[in-house]
Amino acid sequence: MSSAFWEHLYFEIAMSLGNSLDLKKMLKESVSTYLRKLNCMAAQVYQLDTAGCRYASFELVYSMPRRMGTNPAINTLRSLLPGPGNWNLDDFFASLPMVGTVPDGQKDGGEMHYYLMELPDFGLLALIKSGPPFDGSVLKALAPLNIKLARSCVSCLKAEQAEQMNEALQVEIVERVAAEKKFRRIFENAVEGMFQSTTIGGLEAANPAYARILGYDSVDDLMDSVQDIRAQLYFQPEERDELINMLTEKEVVAGHEIQMRRKDGGPVWVSVSARLVQDHPGGPTYFEGILEDVGMRRRAEKELRQAKEKAEELSRLKSEFLSMVSHELRTPLTSILGFSKIMKRQFESGEHADAICSTAGLSKNRVVGNLDIIASESSRLTELINNVLDLARLESGRFEWKTEQVSMNEVLEHCMELTAVLFDDKGLKLRSELEDSLPAVRGDRDRLMQVCINLLSNAAKFTVAGSVICRARRRNGDLLVEVADTGIGIPPKEAESIFDKFRQLGNTLTDKPKGSGLGLPICKEIVEHHGGEIGVRAVLEEGSVFWFTVPIAGQAGCGLF
Repeated sequence: MSSAFWEHLYFEIAMSLGNSLDLKKMLKESVSTYLRKLNCMAAQVYQLDTAGCRYASFELVYSMPRRMGTNPAINTLRSLLPGPGNWNLDDFFASLPMVGTVPDGQKDGGEMHYYLMELPDFGLLALIKSGPPFDGSVLKALAPLNIKLARSCVSCLKAEQAEQMNEALQVEIVERVAAEKKFRRIFENAVEGMFQSTTIGGLEAANPAYARILGYDSVDDLMDSVQDIRAQLYFQPEERDELINMLTEKEVVAGHEIQMRRKDGGPVWVSVSARLVQDHPGGPTYFEGILEDVGMRRRAEKELRQAKEKAEELSRLKSEFLSMVSHELRTPLTSILGFSKIMKRQFESGEHADAICSTAGLSKNRVVGNLDIIASESSRLTELINNVLDLARLESGRFEWKTEQVSMNEVLEHCMELTAVLFDDKGLKLRSELEDSLPAVRGDRDRLMQVCINLLSNAAKFTVAGSVICRARRRNGDLLVEVADTGIGIPPKEAESIFDKFRQLGNTLTDKPKGSGLGLPICKEIVEHHGGEIGVRAVLEEGSVFWFTVPIAGQAGCGLF
């Protein structure tokens, strides 16, 4: 082929290479020129995929025609290409161009020639030709054209990469604009004040809430008015220094409450949460954070604290009043009770009892009955006064406790002996189901007996027929005591309030109250002081199970005295 031919071919290929930066379009035009001018039947272009190393593979990026079928030359070419990681590419490129001949399966005696050439810095060009083969001069002349084609391929790849980067950049810009709008809305509409300030006292940025908390009309009003945060915004400027020291030491401060100065000069309590920010090592340092108005909360806390103190003072005065009144009532009641018993005893044994009754127009039995009522009601009122005194001392913390090791077996057995008469008078059975050798508890023996007697007495009081069972057993680290009866039970709505003070079971308008309504509240105070719990399981008309727990001596939670 003459030099004019190569000049013309070079010109045509050069013209086709500059028409597009789209790799597929560029290859379609340039490869078709190769095939037409060189009288070749097929061509393929492979791109080198190095993945950052010299052991790589080749990927087919363009083929003309697109479908090669079972072309033997193509199959041979593919077998010559290095597989992933098992070839040294330097040796492979040094062996190019590769030239070979294979039989043409479609023509008897025909041959096809294949040529595998390097596209520097891009990959490979494969040409397939039937008929006379190229001589060495043709392959030599194709080398500069192949370099031109390779450069165009690289330019197309760079253009595609640039386009992809540009698209990604556009997407990122859109996302950043949306994010900025989103966070700008959050910043502008936040209830808490947000700010940035320099270490020397300049205010770099603030949101409307920050300006509003400090009494400024707007952010612009704030920024125009404040030049020195320490002097103008801090009610006590040294608190700014303290905050800076904390941030310098810890880098983050949360919930630090201080007084700041409003625009009108008045104080406002705020909670500051801030952090120390450094753009880059050695770069400018500033503070950013949030500001919350806690004035209303602090006022509410102050009012609650004052109300609590007032309630405690009223409770103390109430306890003192109850104690005083109870003591004043106890003395005459003791006299009434004592003299009523003396009168009854003397009246029953006196020689002139009948004459006195006859003169007064009263029967002897009626007089004795009235004296019994006086003694009974005096005893009930005395019990009420004692309970009031006990509850007042318990609530005020002035109750005297005698702490010792207590055997609950002995306490429960003794309490059942003391209350046995109550069950005998009503024909009730009192049964004991105590676990053998119950562990000792640490507490006040007399007060624990008071709880047990109260629960047993209530069971006898509210049980008409059947039986009462006293149980005791270990439960985890506690000792559990239960008093189960077959009495009237408790309505579900009253089970939660039965331990409230002066709460009595039944309708007080139609039923005579049985007791003072203070026994169970006192039991609750005693049990909780021992670190235990008290409660009830009950079904109306079916009976109740009152229970309480006390920590076993030596267990966690026992050492409350």
